Amino acid sequence: MAAMPNDADHRPAPLDVRTIGLSPQYWSYTPLLIGDLNSLLLIDGVDCMVLRSSGVRTKVLPVQNVLLFGVITSIVKRANHNTAIVVDDGTGVIDVAYWDDHDSHDDSPQGGAFDLPPLLPEHQRLKRRKCGFRIGDSIEVMGKIKTLTAGEPASQLGIGAARCNCTREVVVKSICISTTDRWNAESLRWLTAIQFAKQADSMNIGAGGDVLSLCGDKIKSSVMMDGDMLVDRDFVVNRRCCQTPRNHRESFYYCHCEAKLEPLDPTLFFRGALIDLLLEMESKSDLACKSATEDCLDLIGLSESDQTTTPPLLFRYETVNKNEELSKIALDLVVSQNSTPDLVKTNVQRLFRRTFAALASNGLLCLFNQEEDIYLLLSRTRVVEPYLRWRRKQPDGYSLPHPFFINCIPRKRLVTISKHLEEK
Repeated sequence: MAAMPNDADHRPAPLDVRTIGLSPQYWSYTPLLIGDLNSLLLIDGVDCMVLRSSGVRTKVLPVQNVLLFGVITSIVKRANHNTAIVVDDGTGVIDVAYWDDHDSHDDSPQGGAFDLPPLLPEHQRLKRRKCGFRIGDSIEVMGKIKTLTAGEPASQLGIGAARCNCTREVVVKSICISTTDRWNAESLRWLTAIQFAKQADSMNIGAGGDVLSLCGDKIKSSVMMDGDMLVDRDFVVNRRCCQTPRNHRESFYYCHCEAKLEPLDPTLFFRGALIDLLLEMESKSDLACKSATEDCLDLIGLSESDQTTTPPLLFRYETVNKNEELSKIALDLVVSQNSTPDLVKTNVQRLFRRTFAALASNGLLCLFNQEEDIYLLLSRTRVVEPYLRWRRKQPDGYSLPHPFFINCIPRKRLVTISKHLEEK
C-alpha cells in the first residue's frame, strides 16, 4: 500500500517575487469564475491562485488581469464619471469599476486617444453617449484586479504572508455586451474558465520560475541572486542615486541622498572631504584619546588586548577644525559664494559646525564626551558590526539597552548591516 503524503508534501510553493514578471499568464487576461476570483490568496501583496496538483508540491500562480462573464445586477453612478457595476456569474458577485466616455469625441470612444484594438474578436467598444448598460445585460469584462482590503491570515496553508477573504474589485480595461444568440453561451464561458483551471492544475500553464529555467544558467543565476551578475540595486552600496564615493557607502552604508542641504556647501564637496579625512585618520589607528577608546571598546563588547580588535576612531573637534587642507577647502567654498570679507572667517567656522551637526544627524558620528569635546566615528566595521556580533552572543533574555552612540544610527541602516552580517 502506497504511503499517504503528509501535509508538508502539498504545502504551496512560496511565491518568488523575482520571477513574477516572467510569467506570461501574469500579463494575460486569465478567464476566471467570479467565485474563483474572490477566493484568490493575497501573498506578499500579489493576488495568486493556489493550484491543487497531484505533484509533490502545489503551485502558486500570480494573477493580475482577468476575463469575466456575467449578468449585471446593479449599476451605481459615482463621481467623476465612474460607474460601479455589480456582475454575477452564478458562482459569486464582484464590483466592476468603469469610467464612462461622456467627454469622448464621436470618432473615438477614448476621447481622441490612440488605443490598441480589442483583444477579443467580438469586443465592440460602445460609445456611451449612444448606448449604455442596463440591469440584466450579459457582459464580458477584461480588467485588472484591485485588492481593497487585506482580509485575514491564511495560516492553515503554511504560507506566512498569505491572506484570504480579501475584498476586491475589477478595474475595467475593456467591456462589451455579449451579443451572441447561442442559448448555451453562459455554459461555454463557464467551460472556458474551468478548462483554464485544469490546464494550470496540470502544469501546462507556466509560472515565472518555469520560464526562468528556459533562459539559461547565466540569466537564471542573475535573477536568483546567485551568480556573477548579482546586483542588488536597492542596496546603498550599489545604488547610482548620487555621486557618493563608494568607500563612503561601504564604510557607513550611507549616501549623500540622506544629507540635509547646506547652503554653504551646495555640492556637498566639503562634506565629502571631511568624511575622507576622518576615514584616513581611522586607518592610521592613532589612539589620540586612549581613555575614551577603552570606554568605547567596553561598550561595544571588545577588549583592547584582543589582537583582532581594530579600535574605533575617537577624536577632538579641534583636530579636524585646525586641519590645513580642510580649512582651505572651506575657505575656497565660502569665498566662491561672494561672502563679504568680514564674514569669511565666520562662515568658515559656520560651515565646520553645520557639517559636523549634519553628520551627527545622519548617524556618521556622535559626540562621545561633551566635556572633552570628543567625537566618535560610527564606522560600520569598527563600531556597528563588532557591537552587533557581541550582542548576538548574549543569552536569551538579555535586555540591556543599546549604547547611546548606537541609538544615533538610523534604524534602517542598523537593519541593513545586521542583515548582511547574517548573510556572511
